[in-house]
Amino acid sequence: MPITIIGCPFKTSYGAATEALRKALEKRTGKAVAWVASNCGCGDQAEIDRQFQMPGCTYFEMYHISRYPSRQRWKNWVKSKARNVLAHLRARRYGKLSAGAEVVNFQQTLYAFGSSVLFQWLHQPSSAARVVTVHELDREQLQRPADNKTYNLADAIIVPHGAMKDQLIGLGVDPNKIEIVVHGTDLPVLEEKQPREGIVYYAAHHPLAGKGLHAVLAAMALLKTRLGSQAPKLKVHGYFSVEDLAVVKDLAAEAGLANDVSWFVQIPMAEALRLYQSSLLCLLPFTGSSAGLAAATAAAAGLPVIATRNAGIPEHLGENVLWLERDNAAEIVQQVETLLSSAELRRDLSGRLRQRARQYLSWDVVAEKTLAVYERALRRKRNHSSVRPPALALEAPTS
Repeated sequence: MPITIIGCPFKTSYGAATEALRKALEKRTGKAVAWVASNCGCGDQAEIDRQFQMPGCTYFEMYHISRYPSRQRWKNWVKSKARNVLAHLRARRYGKLSAGAEVVNFQQTLYAFGSSVLFQWLHQPSSAARVVTVHELDREQLQRPADNKTYNLADAIIVPHGAMKDQLIGLGVDPNKIEIVVHGTDLPVLEEKQPREGIVYYAAHHPLAGKGLHAVLAAMALLKTRLGSQAPKLKVHGYFSVEDLAVVKDLAAEAGLANDVSWFVQIPMAEALRLYQSSLLCLLPFTGSSAGLAAATAAAAGLPVIATRNAGIPEHLGENVLWLERDNAAEIVQQVETLLSSAELRRDLSGRLRQRARQYLSWDVVAEKTLAVYERALRRKRNHSSVRPPALALEAPTS
């Protein structure tokens, strides 16, 4: 079963996930998995500097048109039409470069890997089974809900958690084609005597949207007031922009935490694993989005987690979590103090989460589940192709 993945090729969290999945698929199948990609236009420093995740990707460049609106309506109209043309051309290039694969897996994120290109790609004829992995839903597709029925042209759709599946079903996507496969993780060797200090908070790609940032900063300020110099420091982990970093640093300063927060932005996954391994606990007070990367990383590091029941956290961590009802500072403080006061509870959660990572979250397990989705998609594609419409009778030409 020749496989091609279309996805971000740069040193981002998505590039790292694509590399890890690709290697795990190759390990299980014993065959090379192709990787097709282009410059995405996201503006991330890794993309600007062309910091590739790994060699061996079939890559091409294509021009991007700015999405910043103009004051002149006619210019916005022209730019919109031009972006549609470029999306069509990019989708065709993806199709051409993945020709020969039996299964093509499009990793949907944003921009060159967002809905406008994806939907153009799905409208192309293809002999391959097409699988879409949805990491993010973008503004364009949410502004035009009817467009999302285009997903039904795919042979299978992978999502990281049930909330996203429900959202897609609400947008008209066939539930029979949607399958949940969680975010994977490497399993580093853990040192029992590893010093642990501080609290990791995951701000993902958009720290001000559904991550509970304001509640976290308020909670850390309360802990600082209560515990003084004994209060744990905050470690913010994320993959957001330089502009967003300036904003969240200002918010931390306003909360009186200017000297109490360390920032770990755009770090490689190996460094992220070390960060989680050296921390006391992890905060995930998400109200939306997806927290799979942080949840899987925390489990692999045996790091106790305090979280809401949102963003795929239950699918990744089961019931091995101290739960929050909402992103509320007082509730966060209560659960943090519960964990800080009990080394026994921390050890218990650590062991259970590590076992959870071994059983359900390792990239080997994720690759096995992904291959099962590919196989079902391929059967669906072959069954659909075997049901051909009756041939049309052609009229004889008249003389």
